[in-house]
Amino acid sequence: MLYPVYVHHGEGTAYGAIVPDFEGCFAAADSLRDLPAAVQEAAEALFEGEDAGIPEPSDPEELNDEEFQGGSWAFIDIDTGKLNTAKERVNISVPVFALREIDEYVARLGENRSHFLYTTALKVIRGEIPEVIVKKVPAKRPARYKAAAKKTRAKKKAAANKKAPVRQPAAVA
Repeated sequence: MLYPVYVHHGEGTAYGAIVPDFEGCFAAADSLRDLPAAVQEAAEALFEGEDAGIPEPSDPEELNDEEFQGGSWAFIDIDTGKLNTAKERVNISVPVFALREIDEYVARLGENRSHFLYTTALKVIRGEIPEVIVKKVPAKRPARYKAAAKKTRAKKKAAANKKAPVRQPAAVA
């Protein structure tokens, strides 16, 4: 959804952004090109764990506040689907030893188990945790696996279709 964003820039400083519709949402980036991603990240951080509703975009002409002087307005597409703050309870199975280790680790971090599990999972999915640490899962099974499975099935079928030799009765002398 397109939200009005107040953008300001001083010489020798990063581009700053304020999203008036999201109270307390500020972002900064070294270039204008990087500003939309920084605004999205700031909005996600602002709404994380909050049960607040997501406001509709306002008209920048109605935001003639003294705070918004000397800069310019931009409309930035903020993916409000990523701001969904609703939580859903899920049931997962985890080995007891693993659960103990996870709980000990999050206790040292001062976090809770649910937050740790979902944020870590999202970091893996988004590629924020290096591939060296995480085994990359292929989207589909590679063709070589399909070919090998097909070959194995063909061998089994051929063996099943092959008839045992018929034994001739011994000649009686």
